[in-house]
Amino acid sequence: MPVVLNETYELLLQTRRRNHIPNELTHMEVWGDNLVVEEYKNKYPSGEHRPVGPSRKYNCHGLTFACRRTSIDDPKDVLMILTEDDYQEVQLNNVIRGDIAVYFVGGIPEHSGIVVEVNKPRLLDEFAITVPLILSKWGRVQEVIHKPRECPGVEGAEIKYFRIIR
Repeated sequence: MPVVLNETYELLLQTRRRNHIPNELTHMEVWGDNLVVEEYKNKYPSGEHRPVGPSRKYNCHGLTFACRRTSIDDPKDVLMILTEDDYQEVQLNNVIRGDIAVYFVGGIPEHSGIVVEVNKPRLLDEFAITVPLILSKWGRVQEVIHKPRECPGVEGAEIKYFRIIR
């Protein structure tokens, strides 16, 4: 099946400080997306591969910051959202459900997702670490609930966690 393009447009999307967030909503189907989904399922079997895709209408940042409505592609816009929506960084041992994870590669936010579960270490286990589970969109293909490092394209990324406090 060839690429089918219906329509591409931008939603009215702003930060809390009312600055425009460039975005793109594309109604598109691409032949082979289902093959990518199967490849991800085979390569990352421990993830919970949600049966909601593939969909190219939104990407990871659109899932995290725009409620699955659109794609936010420019890393500068992700940094603007983090600043202008008053996100504050949270240390790993303080992460809770609903926080967001942003994957930085060379200081650039390349991927993001939402913390949906946190395995907190027991107080008596001094070597245990907090392990959150992240819901994220892998490219424009599918949503997966996964461990922080079990995600394509994030090798070597610095993962930072954020929360809107006020």
